[in-house]
Amino acid sequence: LADNLRRDWLKALGRQSSWELFLSELPKLGLEDSEIVCHHLRARLERQDSDIKAEARAMWNSGSPLPDACYDFFSSARAVVGLSTAEWWGRVRRLLEENQIADARRSAALIDGLPPAFERHTASIGINPGGWLEKEKPNLKSRASLELFLFAVTRMARADAVRAALLLERHGKGLPEVERREAYARIGLHAAMQHEDRALEWFKLAEPHALNAAQCAWKIRAALRQGDWASVKTSIQSMDVREQRDPAWRYWLSRAEAALGNVAG
Repeated sequence: LADNLRRDWLKALGRQSSWELFLSELPKLGLEDSEIVCHHLRARLERQDSDIKAEARAMWNSGSPLPDACYDFFSSARAVVGLSTAEWWGRVRRLLEENQIADARRSAALIDGLPPAFERHTASIGINPGGWLEKEKPNLKSRASLELFLFAVTRMARADAVRAALLLERHGKGLPEVERREAYARIGLHAAMQHEDRALEWFKLAEPHALNAAQCAWKIRAALRQGDWASVKTSIQSMDVREQRDPAWRYWLSRAEAALGNVAG
């Protein structure tokens, strides 16, 4: 109870920028809270603390949704944190992929040169991704346009991976290879979840793009359904070491090696 009360008080102090009292009470808090962390960053920013850069960049690059206090901090600390263009947009991409649209919009709003229609386009895609893909062509000179196109493909794939692949093939021919492979990785994920027979084919079109943990796991499941033991083996071996230790993946790796050994024999 004391920690909960102190947490609420610290948040109120942070919103009022009452930094002296905030800093004196902060060490007594026994709970982790992202809003209070960002109020602390704001306090340190005002005191020109040069050690906030690494912590702030790690928070931004985590791609997790953030409270208002964090966006206030990043708005004030743009020059201090020194994020690259790739880092600014990388967070937006991850949030859109996870369907965290509100946070993606707030993050994008901090990027210099953001097209005014970006928020409107995210809303249109949220309602009708297929219709948006039919009407809009990716502008290869605009990072915002590429991210919107990738978001629309992902949103479409969540509902219908086959149609998403068709629209990507029809309208995404000029996409840079990185975005094209990323799109196929996302289509492969949702196709595998939908038990679509072509899921493994789309995963292979994403190569050599590095798959995230969820994509890799579903690629393995798709390969198992297809009886593609070589893909099962290479996909498990490409996983993070900690993931590979999972008993299920160790079992399927052994099965794959046995199956491939029998074929070789």
